[in-house]
Amino acid sequence: MKLPQDLIIQGITQLRGALQISLKIISEQLCGLPLGNTDLIRPTVMKNLIGEENGIANLVGVKDAYAKFDNLQVHFYGKKEVRIGRKMGHITACADTVDQAINIVNEASQIIRISKK
Repeated sequence: MKLPQDLIIQGITQLRGALQISLKIISEQLCGLPLGNTDLIRPTVMKNLIGEENGIANLVGVKDAYAKFDNLQVHFYGKKEVRIGRKMGHITACADTVDQAINIVNEASQIIRISKK
């Protein structure tokens, strides 16, 4: 069974912000199991890292972003080649409010770059 991309992304976002993720909930439903607790732990926001140039991928700024934000997770997909518009990874942040989480991923996305070598 292949899961839709938007569901996978939703599951990734929920991984840090909810007690259970969509992928687990769907698995429980498919197996006829009762659903577990789906309470929100903290508001969580995800922002994609999109290629801005073509070339060999070089991830920069992660150490600086981690130093600035303790509630940040960077997921780099390990693609060797960056292309304009290509999804290369994503940033996930948890915070006390959705607005705070949005601000964190927006600031972190200015620090973290996937550029060509």
